[in-house]
Amino acid sequence: MLSKKDIEKRVEEGELEIEPWNPSNLKPASLAVHLDDEIAEPKNGEIDPLSEENYDKHFKKRKLSSGEVIKLGPGDFILAKTWESFGIPKDLAALMDGKTTLARLGISVTQGAMLVHPGSGKPEPRKIILEIKNDGPFIIKLTNDMQIGEVFFHELKTPSDVGYDEKWDYGQRKNLNELTPKVESF
Repeated sequence: MLSKKDIEKRVEEGELEIEPWNPSNLKPASLAVHLDDEIAEPKNGEIDPLSEENYDKHFKKRKLSSGEVIKLGPGDFILAKTWESFGIPKDLAALMDGKTTLARLGISVTQGAMLVHPGSGKPEPRKIILEIKNDGPFIIKLTNDMQIGEVFFHELKTPSDVGYDEKWDYGQRKNLNELTPKVESF
């Protein structure tokens, strides 16, 4: 795992891209990340992931105004993204995790999709999509630009021979920061 000094060095050398870069967001072995202003709220309905043609119709997307509060009740779920964009080189992978104080209130920011693959955001840096769920008993207030979690960077023993955005579907999207899932074959 990369330390604060390792992360800073990789950014300064241009190998790891973080936009905007703010060294004050560094922790001993991670980078604090913030909630972006675009969210997608699920609509009620039924989805068959084996035959669905377009997930967009199942979400209401909107931009939050500065300081606007989102209230997540128990069981509520939204899609969001980090304010920061990343370009991960082929010799690194990253793990997205929630902020501890929010986790203790029941907020999780990943529902299993915590790995950011080598080559994600290359050649164009992109945001990390968050799957935010309130598993606690409280109504939790979130605002855009608040610290929502942290990213841990891990050096691979051997660099990946192909970057994630070079080969897999995600890199072929017109908008790499799209919130809603893309239809995949299972």
